[in-house]
Order: sequence, then C-alpha cells, then structure tokens
Amino acid sequence: MKQYIMHSIIKIAGMLVIAAMMGTACSDVNPEETDPQDNNGKNEVKPTPAMYDYPLPEAVDLGLSVKWASMNLFSSEPVSVKGFLPWGAYYNTSCSWRDYRLCEGSEKSLTRYNSDKAYGKVDNKKEFKEYNYEDDAARAYLGGKWRIPTEAEWKELIDNCTWKWKYTSIPDTSKPGTTTTVGGYQVTSKINGASIILPAAGKKKYNNDKFTAEFLYQGQLGFYWTSTASSGANARMFHFSGYGEMTLRYTLRCEGLSIRPVTD
Repeated sequence: MKQYIMHSIIKIAGMLVIAAMMGTACSDVNPEETDPQDNNGKNEVKPTPAMYDYPLPEAVDLGLSVKWASMNLFSSEPVSVKGFLPWGAYYNTSCSWRDYRLCEGSEKSLTRYNSDKAYGKVDNKKEFKEYNYEDDAARAYLGGKWRIPTEAEWKELIDNCTWKWKYTSIPDTSKPGTTTTVGGYQVTSKINGASIILPAAGKKKYNNDKFTAEFLYQGQLGFYWTSTASSGANARMFHFSGYGEMTLRYTLRCEGLSIRPVTD
C-alpha cells in the first residue's frame, strides 16, 4: 500500500512539472527580455500582434507617401530608449552573428538578401517586401500594413521636414524615482505642420572583448533601420546626432538598432 501511494505521489508530481513546463513554453513573450529560439536563432518563434504588450502607435500623417508611427517599436511613449533589434530579426538577441536568424552562424553564411556568393546564399533580393514582409518585425508585431520604412522613405522624411533637437526628461528605470535626459529630434512636416519625435536611443552592439552585448550612445545618437539591404553582411540605416548630422549609411545586420514603423 505504501509503495502504491508513493508511486502515485511521484506520478502526480511529474505531471505537475510537465504542465508547468508547457505553461512556460506557451506564455507570451517579451522581446525585450528573451529570445525564444532553437538552433542558435535559426528557428525563432514568429511573433503575432497578440504578443505585442505595448501601446499601439498612432499613424501620423505628415503629408508624405506613408504615415509615420508616433513612437518606436517596443515603446510605451514617444521618447524611449528601449527596443533594439538586429535587421530582419524578431527578438532582442546578443547581437552577435551566432544568434542572427538570417545566417548560419557567421557573416559569410547569409541565408537571405544577398547578391555576393562570398557572403552565403545568393537570392539577389534587397527589400523585405520581396519576401512578403516575412522578416519585417513591425509587420509581425503590429499587423495591418505596418512595416519598417525603406531607405527612400527615410530620405523623403529628411527632405520634407524641419528637424529641431530637443531634450526630454524621462524616468530612469535603472534608478527608481529619478529621471534621465534623452536627446532627440522633433520632426515637423513642411507640408502640413504635423510632427513626430525621434529619440536618440543609441544602439546595441556585441563586444567581442567582453563576450556580451552593450548599449551605446543612448540619449546622444540615433540609429534606425531601413528595410533595405546593403552590400555584404550590411543593411542600410538612418543615423543622426545633435549636431545636425543626418545620414543614410550602412552597418552590420546583427547590430541592434531602433525601428520606427510606417504604414501605407
């Protein structure tokens, strides 16, 4: 009788452990805290709008070809220094090539958006739309027609707006009860006077010496992805500083940059 009771207790305990594991596996994912993936990032669980645990942005009409989101992806307010993703990724990773989902472990083994066989599989594609936005984090999380802007759309924003640098105080999450100052641009349309704010959120980059990712230039510089691939293992981005520098350039796809969505 004692053996039977003991066996029953062990069986029930085992069932509870399995149920707890299943509950954890099926729970919602916070892209800022975890990276649910297998095989070093190659099989990321694709997110859905139901997983997006942040306020939805407003679509601001600046009189341009697309409407711009009122805040960055993974932000709760217009001025935020959160939300960094590698190009074509869904989740916050170490920003190293071993975790990058669109390669096989190195910058020489790209699986998409590549025209040079020295960098992996060649498909001669440059834009997320060429794979029906499968790799566009803005489309995955926000749904609808939201997406990451093209390089041409960033240039349209630069050319058709006035840019005024301003500082904003926001809560410092690392020191409860205090604030920190974040720089950024108030971007005002020359066409209809509407405006958005682009914070200088900085970026996330892997440090090979420390074997970990680190946050750089927060509150000082802005780095925003375009949906446009560049040569080699790079992608195009929009970069700005408080000194009037605004450039479209390239950087490594595995780095973590901000995303400001647009919608048609």
